[in-house]
Amino acid sequence: MIVFMYSAIIIAIPIFIFLLNLQIRNLAKKKLDYKLFVKKLYGFLFMNLIIVLILFVFIVYGFPYLMWNFGAKGYQIEDKVVNITSIKPISEGSKIYVEEDNSSGGLKYKVNIGGNIQEFDSKSTEIEQDNINSGDPNIEDVDEYNVYELLGNGIISSNVNNMYANVYIDNCKEIFLKKKKIICVPANSMQ
Repeated sequence: MIVFMYSAIIIAIPIFIFLLNLQIRNLAKKKLDYKLFVKKLYGFLFMNLIIVLILFVFIVYGFPYLMWNFGAKGYQIEDKVVNITSIKPISEGSKIYVEEDNSSGGLKYKVNIGGNIQEFDSKSTEIEQDNINSGDPNIEDVDEYNVYELLGNGIISSNVNNMYANVYIDNCKEIFLKKKKIICVPANSMQ
């Protein structure tokens, strides 16, 4: 919704300025006395504010509503973060947050949660390594859903989906798929 609000502001301000400039030019051509000029100018200001307000409401509420009701929809996979737990390095002074263990037949990830080393199966756990998580490595408990929403991943369709089909909204059409864990750590912090 915030994207639509910013878009409405970006569109409405130039329209307001254009209309006001056009009306001032037309009033200046008529060579009215000062009091009548100011009176008509206030009338135009009020009318322009009404026009811009209607445009603003349409862009913020009407356009997303029309997109949601007339756009192509289908099921897409979405994640809902249920819980976030901070993790610590495996050993003190180390910058390694995840150790891979292949000894018991399947790949497992070892992680230090609150001073206790815990293992997670690689089949239900994803690793996300990037520099964004350098300050706050964590493990997220995530529920994966198939959600009925607008197709596409553009900024407009994503924001309309957030308004009408977000997995955090109670009345969205969703099908639970599975639970998974995502371990978010800085780059080069696995061993």
